[in-house]
Amino acid sequence: MSDFAAHINGRVNWVEPVNPVRGAKLRTMFEAISHEAPAGDQALDPDAPLRQGKPPPLAASRQSEGILNAIDRLPAPRWLGLAAAAAALAVDQTHKYWMLKVFDIGERQPIRLAPFLDVMLSWNHGVSYSLFSVHDDMARGLLLGAQLLIVGGLFFWLWGSRARIVALGLGLIIGGALGNVTDRWLRGAVADFFFLHTSLPVGPLANYVFNLADVAITLGVALLLIETFFAPASPPDARTG
Repeated sequence: MSDFAAHINGRVNWVEPVNPVRGAKLRTMFEAISHEAPAGDQALDPDAPLRQGKPPPLAASRQSEGILNAIDRLPAPRWLGLAAAAAALAVDQTHKYWMLKVFDIGERQPIRLAPFLDVMLSWNHGVSYSLFSVHDDMARGLLLGAQLLIVGGLFFWLWGSRARIVALGLGLIIGGALGNVTDRWLRGAVADFFFLHTSLPVGPLANYVFNLADVAITLGVALLLIETFFAPASPPDARTG
């Protein structure tokens, strides 16, 4: 076995117990590139594969090594999800600070962006559509606790996720949820800025007030639905046959 083939085999053996799906892909690639050149005169003649219409083994090995290195450079799903959560939280809180403290939307509202969309300020003391609206400290604390428990469950799901689209969706949901939790903790209520209104038969979206945290949550849910209904089936675990 060549040094490169031994290197790839060692990498595959390390990856398979950690990520069986990726290990199976690497195992298939390794089996395709790990064949040694035959002994004899052909082994001593580096141009023999070219005359036979075959790619040189060294070039194929280098190409495969480049693919493997590119795969290795991709972030693990959990870190991708955590980065998405941090970005969603930062964008939401930065936008809220700017709208409240710099732009002073409370003194300028409403601002018409489109016939169906206005910019305004609305304080939500509950959850979506002001359900479970609370105003006293004890009830707000209970609502905060419930939301943090949900975020904790989503974080546990994210940490064990092996699919990047799932991790990205969960990260956006977690970041958006933490953005609204931060509002409730610091300001006593969630600041909403966008009012979607239409006479079209779109159900609850006909009159919907939301913020960027809600947008992140919606995008995250959409990614989870896409993965559920459209993602191809994962290959079988190579260790179980």
